[in-house]
Amino acid sequence: MPRQHDAVLLQKGHYALGMYAFAQGNFGAARPHLEESRRLCDTSQPATSIFHSMYDQEMNALCFLAQVLWALGYADQAQQPIQEALAVAHQGEYLPSQARAQVFASVLCQWRRDAVATRAHAEALMALADAQGFGLRREHGRLLRGWALAMQGRAAEGVAQIRQAFSGYHNLGPGLYRPYLLGSWRRRMARRGSQKPGCGPRPRP
Repeated sequence: MPRQHDAVLLQKGHYALGMYAFAQGNFGAARPHLEESRRLCDTSQPATSIFHSMYDQEMNALCFLAQVLWALGYADQAQQPIQEALAVAHQGEYLPSQARAQVFASVLCQWRRDAVATRAHAEALMALADAQGFGLRREHGRLLRGWALAMQGRAAEGVAQIRQAFSGYHNLGPGLYRPYLLGSWRRRMARRGSQKPGCGPRPRP
């Protein structure tokens, strides 16, 4: 058991260092820590409920590893860890983690300008969120679905979805993703031609 504890602590340490580097924008330094964190999740094999979050830790490491690979210019390689993250989340049977993995998958598809895949993940996220009462995740899905609809030529419907997501998100949670919401709103409105890129709804104080 002591060795098992050491492996879990080492895994958490690599994850923390990877996330610290990620937050600083040092993606080259983040990558090996996140890769090692994921590897240690495979080898530690916790046997007690004390480490019930190991699946969640592995899923998070894979999700952020995908974003790191994207930021480093490895767009194709980023697809593998995100697919593995979805599989790990499903294996862990922890529904909030499944929703989180769908968010990351949908965002990565959005970055690739793949409207079909973005919409598929967003709608899967919304279905799960509606069934489980995950209000914030529902609005994340609605935002991403709105973007996909606009990209598929359904601009009015897409902008309406983004507007609804923005309103719902403001009422439900903190402002962590507010810049992302505003950015999506303004890009869609600029694409639609009904508003200048610098205009849009202002977040409430």
